[in-house]
Amino acid sequence: MTTPVRLPQDTALLILSPGTTAQALHREPLAAVIASWRAADMPRAILTPMQDPVRDTDADIPVMTHGAAGIFSDTDLDPRLTAAGITTVVLASAGDPARLLQGGAEAARLGYRVILMTDGDAASDAFASVADAKIASPAAITAGIALSAGRKRPWPTAPANAL
Repeated sequence: MTTPVRLPQDTALLILSPGTTAQALHREPLAAVIASWRAADMPRAILTPMQDPVRDTDADIPVMTHGAAGIFSDTDLDPRLTAAGITTVVLASAGDPARLLQGGAEAARLGYRVILMTDGDAASDAFASVADAKIASPAAITAGIALSAGRKRPWPTAPANAL
């Protein structure tokens, strides 16, 4: 049995995806996490580099492009997360694990609690290099979504998926 990851009410899913790997959004286990997150109506976004944007994604997941310096560069992601009351982010990668590490480090520097979703194939030592980041499997995150789905969320003025 998988132990669920506790997902606070103020958690958003950020999927890091270069456009060339957009099809990875529909592969397991990431597809299952996205479907569970959607069913729980929790905030979510796809972050993609400006030079390689994701196209033709699901209409209910906002796609934001970012600069070469990282997921928070050349975007209004931080102000959007702050305005939505988000203090915890789950970062999942549909491609390059190095991007996941970089995004986790950026989010931690900005004061977010960080949960990195890994499939177990990545070296845990590398993921441990992101200070204070929790590392969780897709199954543990999906189980946590199920526990969090019934709780009241703190963004009454905007749809949960509007980042």
